[in-house]
Amino acid sequence: TPNGVRPIKSPGNAMKAYYNWENEMAAVGAGLDPMLQPSLDPAKFPLWKDLRVGEREFESRVRVQYHLFGYPLVLLYTRFFEFRLEFLLKVMLEINHRLPETRWLIVGRGFFGEEDRLAEMARQAGLAEKLVFAGWVKKEDLPYYFAAANVAVYPYEDTPLNRTKCSVKLLDLLAAGVPVVAGNVGQNAEYIQHGRTGFLVVADSHRAMAHAALTILSEPGVQRTLGQEAARYVNRQFCWDELVKNVEAAYRAND
Repeated sequence: TPNGVRPIKSPGNAMKAYYNWENEMAAVGAGLDPMLQPSLDPAKFPLWKDLRVGEREFESRVRVQYHLFGYPLVLLYTRFFEFRLEFLLKVMLEINHRLPETRWLIVGRGFFGEEDRLAEMARQAGLAEKLVFAGWVKKEDLPYYFAAANVAVYPYEDTPLNRTKCSVKLLDLLAAGVPVVAGNVGQNAEYIQHGRTGFLVVADSHRAMAHAALTILSEPGVQRTLGQEAARYVNRQFCWDELVKNVEAAYRAND
């Protein structure tokens, strides 16, 4: 059974702390007890429209913190062990060549100081000022970083180990509605429906990954559609309630 996400009725509201707060305030304002009625009928109480301004504020928090307003932003959410740094640098250089105003937000750290090596490689390549290293981020703060990104890249080298993995980090991104470009390896091909909920690219092609990321960066409609479909698909197909049913059915079949 692959890794899954917690079952949620509304991907945006459940994954983004700011939306949760907005829902609770709206419920209180309507005279409802959010503890007794945690979800509101959108047909009777159209919260989504009311959240448009809140969404912009939500997405701005990290951009304000790191002075990233006005820049196309690529997110790398990683522990650095699924790919080689040399491959990632090639992706960065390719994107920089075609869209030099792009910035990178790097969330996470490696086991052996890979983020420091990447920073030095970027410095030597003339990209140092375009990378922001956020380091470890508290789980409750991750949605703010996800919301700030225009696209996330998920390099995945084609190795026997990677073919067996079910990446929770990739699920986190997709469930939060981040448009993702990932290497077409193992479980990634089930988590992402190519062209509908994200882009899958040949694992060893830095140009393919850069091209797909640039497509999303240059087309806001594609970014929005991919993110929305990713959240819907992952939260429906890979919620733990459904995955547990599959496991239970397998056990019953063997009784």
